[in-house]
Amino acid sequence: MWLDLIDQKVAERSFDENNATLAQVLELYREVDAQAVSVWENEGRHAFLHHLNALFEYKPLWVYERRPLKF
Repeated sequence: MWLDLIDQKVAERSFDENNATLAQVLELYREVDAQAVSVWENEGRHAFLHHLNALFEYKPLWVYERRPLKF
């Protein structure tokens, strides 16, 4: 899924990797990484609080504070 997201973000750009310098390729992937991380930060909670919750029959989940979390 993560690699597919990266592929999608790269495909959204008109970029010819074969004729690019190493610096241009690195910059492309820095930008793509930032976009992929942004998608995760903004939409990741949907996966955890909806799809994974389905595995537990939508039992209540207590959320105590709003802050970034790493699992």
